[in-house]
Amino acid sequence: ERARRQGLARALVAEAEAIARSRGCVRIEVTSALHRDGAHELYGGMGFGQVSEHFLKALAASGG
Repeated sequence: ERARRQGLARALVAEAEAIARSRGCVRIEVTSALHRDGAHELYGGMGFGQVSEHFLKALAASGG
């Protein structure tokens, strides 16, 4: 908890972007759970835009 809001996540994302650019990538994508409001704020502040919704359905294990 003490590490929150210290800029570490921003630095890590910026470094990931730099590495991706240096390797010729033209976009970067992140996934974040709906309840992670702080992460959404971080990504939005770094220029990420929400472009889709992600849907998931858990399947019960078969009994056989």
